[in-house]
Amino acid sequence: MARLAGYIGWNTWSLPTQANGTIQKATDYAMGFNPAASNETGALQEMFYVVGDVASIFGDPSGKYKAFLAQLSFLVFNFFLILMKIAF
Repeated sequence: MARLAGYIGWNTWSLPTQANGTIQKATDYAMGFNPAASNETGALQEMFYVVGDVASIFGDPSGKYKAFLAQLSFLVFNFFLILMKIAF
């Protein structure tokens, strides 16, 4: 939603909630969970693009987003191969 809002000139990436939450804080919080513990490994693929967006907007001086994306890159690559197989 934040990326879409940007197309109309509304920067919501750093817009805080009433509880002082932001998209970056929510992403950092979600990255701390282990989806395998609750049998929700599909959530990892969904996080890939969100983490990439947050890293591109806010930067990654500590390397935490890069490390997270590196551990997930094989999942997205496998998904891409499946899509290619379906398309052709």
